[in-house]
Amino acid sequence: LLSAVFTADLHLKLSGNPEHYRSFRGFLEKINGKFRRLYILGDLFAYWYEHPGVDLCSANPGLRALKDFSGSGNEVYFIYGNRDFTAGESFRRYSGVSFIGPELDITSGGRKIHLCHGDSLAKRDIRYRIWKALIRSRISLFVFSRLPVGAAVSLADTFKQVGKNRKYAAEAVNVMAAAEARKIIISRNIDALISGHTHLRHEESFQHRGRKRQVFILPEFSFPGDFLTLDKGKLSYERLG
Repeated sequence: LLSAVFTADLHLKLSGNPEHYRSFRGFLEKINGKFRRLYILGDLFAYWYEHPGVDLCSANPGLRALKDFSGSGNEVYFIYGNRDFTAGESFRRYSGVSFIGPELDITSGGRKIHLCHGDSLAKRDIRYRIWKALIRSRISLFVFSRLPVGAAVSLADTFKQVGKNRKYAAEAVNVMAAAEARKIIISRNIDALISGHTHLRHEESFQHRGRKRQVFILPEFSFPGDFLTLDKGKLSYERLG
């Protein structure tokens, strides 16, 4: 078994394309028994919200696929993104994931690796930072939880559209994120940083204090496709599917 495989930005729709869910389940079936761990670096869903009047979990095919996968002895670690940051205990219970959080540090082959969704890396993306501050404020979450179900769904869908980056903007954000990733690697003296968010694949290596450092920004999920893997400290892309 290899140590781990990483993916991000699947954007599964809560009510939508069943083919996308079949693709996700096909991916899980392909990696089952081949990797010890799966790290999902955010935006598993196009948007995810917790509302007392809505049960998103019990019948969701994405969570059910993860539950089957984790039930086969696999470990799943979920780093939430800008679209599913409200994932909580119900999400954990129905998916079987081992971890939910905004970031995670792991060690492999003596190398320290930092995992995050990547939206926090785009510090100069003012438009996005304003949007993020708005939807994550306590006032917004309080109001949202008390809206009628229909209004809550409509508002969540509006937030989803506002949070989208146009293609040219995504390329600029990718450059910002890579630059910030390099700063984090140097300031924290870690060996690699892996993120998603921009949907654009980026990888680079540089030397610092006599050690090889690496930045990986994952592309949007596509199966069959190339996926970043980890084995004994070595990070590399492998074709799956």
